[in-house]
Amino acid sequence: MRILHLETVDSTNTYVLRHFSEVADEVLVSAFEQTSGRGRQGRKWIAPPGRNLTVSFGMSRIAAGFHAGALAGLAVLDLVREAVPGCSPYLKWPNDVYVGGAKLAGILCEGIVSRGGLSGVVAGVGLNVNFDAAEAAAIGQRATGLKILAPDREFSVPELTERLAFFWERWYINYDRDRRSTLAAWRMENRLIGRTVEVVDPQGNVLSGRFSAIDDDGSMILETPCGERVFRCGDVKIAKGFDPEKQSNTPGAPGSSAKGESRE
Repeated sequence: MRILHLETVDSTNTYVLRHFSEVADEVLVSAFEQTSGRGRQGRKWIAPPGRNLTVSFGMSRIAAGFHAGALAGLAVLDLVREAVPGCSPYLKWPNDVYVGGAKLAGILCEGIVSRGGLSGVVAGVGLNVNFDAAEAAAIGQRATGLKILAPDREFSVPELTERLAFFWERWYINYDRDRRSTLAAWRMENRLIGRTVEVVDPQGNVLSGRFSAIDDDGSMILETPCGERVFRCGDVKIAKGFDPEKQSNTPGAPGSSAKGESRE
């Protein structure tokens, strides 16, 4: 996988969408500065120039849209664990990377449809790197960064980008060879499965229940007092004091077994 570094761009996702036929499956696009970075549901992704990792990758060999987010999430987890040994990152459905109760990275996937079918997906990653506590506090939610997790370390964004490209390519190859086990690995990293959570749907309604599993189409299955609900998208709120290390999934549940197969 080659890396194309841009000094300034509106959005790496937008760039890859515009040049998909030229860069898909081969080029990871990174940017020193994004002028219109965005996250899920049209939110702005604010990243100080050169301080954080902002990249996008286009994939044409993808069977379903949420698979792209799964591959990106797995690659980010590998990168974070290598960069900060002893760190315990996990995936928060549908497409966030967390440490404890704080967000470390976000993933935005956008599909390309042609002739009535999915012809590719662009996955963008924003990872907080040289991000200090004051900047984290200024965001409207709990956030963290590699520098906060390891204050005595110096992190090079270009070097981290190279390593992310390596991990991403490796997961993409694994996906081509064995989609079932790759998606099972992604499910296992969703450590909120089995926990009681609150979900805010796109209309702003808040529902509480047990996150029982991830369905084969990537949807969250939520058990509520009024019955089972299925969410294809939504914001999941983590309870205060959540400890992912104490999370244990129910053996055999669709989202909990490395043998099962399965974001937006």
